[in-house]
Amino acid sequence: MDKKSKNLIVKNVLLGGVIGFLSGMVGIGGGIFLSPLLNLLRWDGPKKIAATASVFILVNSVSGIAGQMAQLPANINYVRILALGVAVFLGGQLGSRTGSVRFNPLTVRRITAILVFIAGTEVLWKHLHLVD
Repeated sequence: MDKKSKNLIVKNVLLGGVIGFLSGMVGIGGGIFLSPLLNLLRWDGPKKIAATASVFILVNSVSGIAGQMAQLPANINYVRILALGVAVFLGGQLGSRTGSVRFNPLTVRRITAILVFIAGTEVLWKHLHLVD
């Protein structure tokens, strides 16, 4: 392995560690940090970055669900879970198809920026609200 490859691996591990640390610290998923970071690093185009972050979020969500299934309560409303699952699936399909076909890369970047701003504002509000 050449020096450039080793440096890239170290850089990626450090960035992944920082994303994991921030996610754990503020209590939100790492995808909200991954997408803007990849945009800042000009890793690829906005659509590919959004797709990559979506896969990252999916894997984290499946892991979280698997962890929660270890401690399921006895009175689970399976109809509600199924309805929410279908809604999430349909919304995800609609959003991904709309984003990949209708929106140009600048629009995808702007939507990502708005979502990051909203998530950051929400976390900040929660923490400031606790100080009162």
